[in-house]
Amino acid sequence: MASKFAATLRIPDMRYLFGAYVIDDTASWGYSVVLAAYAYERTGSTGWIAVIACTRWIVGLAVSGYAGVLADRYDRSRLIAVSGALCAVPMALLGVVVVSDGALWLLPALSAVDTALSSPVRAATGAMVPDIVPEADLLAANGLFALLENVVVVLGPGIGGLLLLAGTPATAIFLNAASYLVAAGLYLRVRTRSRGEAADQGESRLAQWSAGVRAIARTRATVLLTVFVGLSAGVYGAAVVVYAPLSVSFGTGPSGYSYLLASSALGSVAAAVVAERLSARTTLAPLLIGAIALEAVPFWISDFVGSPVVGAALQAVSGAGLVIVDVLAITALQRDLPRAVLGRALAAVGAVALAATVLGNLLASTLISTAGLSWTLGAIGIGFPVLALACLPVLSAGDRANVGRARELNATVELLGRLDLFDGAPRHVLERLAAGAEPRTVPAGEVLIRQGDDSDFLYLLSSGRLGVAADGVVLPVVCAPAYVGELGLLRNAKRSATVIALEPCAVLRIAAADFGAAVETAGRSASLIALSAERLARTSPRQRVGGAVQ
Repeated sequence: MASKFAATLRIPDMRYLFGAYVIDDTASWGYSVVLAAYAYERTGSTGWIAVIACTRWIVGLAVSGYAGVLADRYDRSRLIAVSGALCAVPMALLGVVVVSDGALWLLPALSAVDTALSSPVRAATGAMVPDIVPEADLLAANGLFALLENVVVVLGPGIGGLLLLAGTPATAIFLNAASYLVAAGLYLRVRTRSRGEAADQGESRLAQWSAGVRAIARTRATVLLTVFVGLSAGVYGAAVVVYAPLSVSFGTGPSGYSYLLASSALGSVAAAVVAERLSARTTLAPLLIGAIALEAVPFWISDFVGSPVVGAALQAVSGAGLVIVDVLAITALQRDLPRAVLGRALAAVGAVALAATVLGNLLASTLISTAGLSWTLGAIGIGFPVLALACLPVLSAGDRANVGRARELNATVELLGRLDLFDGAPRHVLERLAAGAEPRTVPAGEVLIRQGDDSDFLYLLSSGRLGVAADGVVLPVVCAPAYVGELGLLRNAKRSATVIALEPCAVLRIAAADFGAAVETAGRSASLIALSAERLARTSPRQRVGGAVQ
């Protein structure tokens, strides 16, 4: 996994994304801790802390749909750079409010504005990653994001705590404003042009947003992946409420919630490192259900524990479950959803996660006030795994369908392997290519490719023989197994030769877009490069002397 992380970091655009993310999120965590402490110090009530947090969550939920439209409507790197620059304004104003002890209502109000302006960042970033990294490294990129996300959970509150000890809470807020500008500068350095198709069809904003929702609703697999993201977020929302009283039960006081949060983050860091190994499994059902149990059950066990050290270890286990769910589910969604609506779809997934976070928070708050901490911990530790198990029949059916589909595609995948089109490409890349292949029977004498036509398909020849001619010059016969039509696709040019079936042939037709995506993901194999160069030489008029091919 470390080598995959290193490969991802060798891509300049990913370094800019990671750098901007670390700077921005570390400062944001520091600001959040400081703002909560400042509100409590001024009012002596946890109510203002809840108001600030819930206002941000609710605003994030309300604008998430439009944020997804923006992420698919404009160039994504420019969008998040503008978003970051704009966020610096309400954050600087918030710093002024803290310095001057201004009106309390401005704290949630300006935090809400900050949330609204920053809302396109997560959806746009998630949609950019598949355009920047090869699909084979997509899981590693998401795993590295998850690792960094939990590193900043440790660093950010720590920095905020130090600033509180120094007696300068406004400093953290002004630093967050500055971090937005630094991150915006890094986003502007991203050279990959990534954009969806939200503006291409002249649809209304509502229609554009609903396209992302429909993309998720189209298959059971994407719906269930979204459900599991929501379950994981629900556990997190409940954890925010129980950390303080749980810390009291461990004897470390209400302020000890920070070490429980840090322990969860450290567990997530460790899990991000091994996430790719888990992804090698062919079935998702046991992984996702097990990960939800790993995230939730430690809360129930904590009710029987009196040691803060053991409590911290249990939260590390919980953090590991959280990141396994998020990394595997988001990676699978990035692979399964159409790129054109990916920003809107991920924004819809984010809206589900936010709604689940708020719901988990409210349910935990209600349970603690009505039934006590023990019942709340039991409800989290047992309730969420039970909900996950309820999805088992559908998940298992999806896994069986995927396994059966993989078996059906085996013959085509093996043919792609024998032809060495994409040497070293991951199996899921070959399976996606095979899934889009259209089988055809070509009778003897039928023209498969005509010189001068547009290059629209790659043809895999599984049986039979094909005759080839360019400008009236007969070229060597192509015998199965083989492929034809790659030259025009690779060069984005017209067909350079005519191909005709010499006998009944069985072919698989692969669309140019699918072939191009596979080349972009896996690269060109040595044999593909060599054969294409040889065919180019044969079909180029400059290489022919006296009707012969040199």
